Amino acid sequence: MVENRFPYFRVCLRKGFFWYYLEHVSTPVAPVADTSGICRAFRNTISENPVLFRILVIRNRISVEFSHVLTDGTGGERFLSELLFAYFGNTSAGVMENASQPSEEEFEDAYNRYFKSEIPPVIKYTKAFHLPFRLNIKPRFRILVFQLPISSIKEKAREFDISITDFLVSVYLYVLQDIYQKLPRYIRLRRRKTLRIQVPVNIRNIYQTMSMRNFSLFVMPEIDLRLGHYTFEEITRIVHYKMKLETDRKLINKIITRNVRSEKNPFVRAYHLLSRI
Repeated sequence: MVENRFPYFRVCLRKGFFWYYLEHVSTPVAPVADTSGICRAFRNTISENPVLFRILVIRNRISVEFSHVLTDGTGGERFLSELLFAYFGNTSAGVMENASQPSEEEFEDAYNRYFKSEIPPVIKYTKAFHLPFRLNIKPRFRILVFQLPISSIKEKAREFDISITDFLVSVYLYVLQDIYQKLPRYIRLRRRKTLRIQVPVNIRNIYQTMSMRNFSLFVMPEIDLRLGHYTFEEITRIVHYKMKLETDRKLINKIITRNVRSEKNPFVRAYHLLSRI
């Protein structure tokens, strides 16, 4: 029932002559035992589960994983919510506005809808500092589970007059600064001095759309260590105003235009074709 409610997710990736494309799949999506680690690659063959999402179950836990080709965190969360409502037999309390049938707007590419060709491009970012540590061996991802009272985070964020997101991003930047400054001097000399965090933003809060496709962008607060050491208070101010500035509708327009314009660029399309020959 939930699969039929979200038909745009029941697709697989196929290789065309010019581009990859999505093809509808009629095979039911079976839950998979959650025993093989998280964020595994999605196959594009019929012989294995071909869809670009999976439903994982183990004991009393259920989770879903989606390729960003299909959707973003909001779309995945809505799918999981509907799945849980159906599992508990309370389908009338689903989160989707049209509970029984998908609307046409859910299928749309909202980036193309809000693309404006006359908008100038965004300024190119400089390269940022990368942690000088080895990657984990495959599978690289680990799950860390912890519980923290939301009231405690709210209270700390309120001390700096910022949101919870601003506070957590500030903590992350502060820790990165600490890691950088504890590196041996000869390593610091060779490393870039810009610390930057990519923070995903659901731009459905800015542009009206019911699209269930990927419709998120990144805001990237940063600090430049060439200017000296930053106190935590200084970092919170930078993050707070950077988040506000980069989620301004006009600046979001520039990011959307940059992303969509690259898809429409004939040279990019030609390069993609030649690279497949």
